[in-house]
Amino acid sequence: MGSYASLMLDDIDILDNKSFIPDLWTSLFQKEDIQTYIEIEDDVVVLFDPHEHINDDDDKDEIEQFLLYKFCISTELAWKRLNVMGITPEIIENCFDDWRTARIKELNESIEDGDGDRYAYELEQLTSLNFAGWKAETKEYLTTRYTYEEIKEKPHDSIYRLMEDHFGSWLWFDGHTLLNIGAILLSLSDSKTLFLDFSALEHGGYLEERSEIVQNAKHCAFIEPRHLEPIIIMGEGSSDLIVLKKSLVALFPEMARYFEFFDHGPLNIDGGASYLVKFLKAFGGAKIQSRVIAVFDNDIAGHQARNQILDIGMPSTIRPICLPDIDLANNYPTVGPEGLHQSNINGYAVGIELFLGRSCLTVDGDLTRVRWTGFDRSTGGYSGSVEAKAQVMKNFNSRMSDGGTPEELKAEFPELVELWNAIFKAASEVNAYSILRFRGVIAR
Repeated sequence: MGSYASLMLDDIDILDNKSFIPDLWTSLFQKEDIQTYIEIEDDVVVLFDPHEHINDDDDKDEIEQFLLYKFCISTELAWKRLNVMGITPEIIENCFDDWRTARIKELNESIEDGDGDRYAYELEQLTSLNFAGWKAETKEYLTTRYTYEEIKEKPHDSIYRLMEDHFGSWLWFDGHTLLNIGAILLSLSDSKTLFLDFSALEHGGYLEERSEIVQNAKHCAFIEPRHLEPIIIMGEGSSDLIVLKKSLVALFPEMARYFEFFDHGPLNIDGGASYLVKFLKAFGGAKIQSRVIAVFDNDIAGHQARNQILDIGMPSTIRPICLPDIDLANNYPTVGPEGLHQSNINGYAVGIELFLGRSCLTVDGDLTRVRWTGFDRSTGGYSGSVEAKAQVMKNFNSRMSDGGTPEELKAEFPELVELWNAIFKAASEVNAYSILRFRGVIAR
């Protein structure tokens, strides 16, 4: 019989795989999502940590044979991760429409070749089926497919039979892909939890180390699009990367595996927008396949550098963005040739320090000022930067060391939440582009 891993929505089994966990499945999870359960009676399971509740090794070995092992996340988090990987409801529906068009063409060709009796019913049903109809039929199928009374009443010519769970069926119109799993999530929209149950593989000796399942898949998978390969984030300087690294883990730990950071500090070169442009040009010229998000400051130099990258036509895998406009910068203390003023510094002097919150920006009881340092003739505006950068970063590092829950830190650092939402959006766009390019919708 063998042992199987199962992907489930609540108590509905979506997909099974024998002897191993497909790498694509693991792209939806992090090792922190693994939970251990014990069944205390039929269909009643509770979270259980044998290392916490049992001290005797013999008892531990005996009880471990009854444990269940699952990755477990909310469907809300599953969608958040799918979106970052470029799999959005819009992309899913577009790909369904492409499949439907291609399938109708195949059916017409088969009927013309004399197979009308075999394919006429499917052509009739598919011609009138849209994505909303597919979702309704998928929900009906998945919630009744193991009910004998339902199955025996289904005639051979029925949508139920066309949906039957095998590769190439209506259910798996895109194959066993993340995109198709996303389509099923849309169909079972009232589901609350996505599980990957690998208990049978664990007990069957198919897995070497539970905690390394995700990491091993990340290193060994060579698939396209590259769902298992993190997006690389680049910034103008080392301070940018320190803030981005620490804030991702602190505010959005559930998204940490989807990003890595390119730290050019060890290369012992200056930072700044111009150096980031040079790196991106080098990456583009080398035609690297990794996806890159380059984060420029929201100042004159940053916008000019971003526009320069956009104008030279970099590969679609490289996405330059600027730090977003924020409310805090609409009326911020500045100092320059004309003295002290409250100014809107969005687009002129917003560096990463402005995203560290009022508390970290407060030095000696006041918000540290932005000092205007130069006039840009091309834009007619001044550029500037925060005066007490070192102290602001020290405040931030100290606050991160104090810790806190992601919810607490999001409330304390709303500007960082805005920044990460902008990065998540850019990641979704660059990954969606990669998906469409891989499918031939967009030329390479």
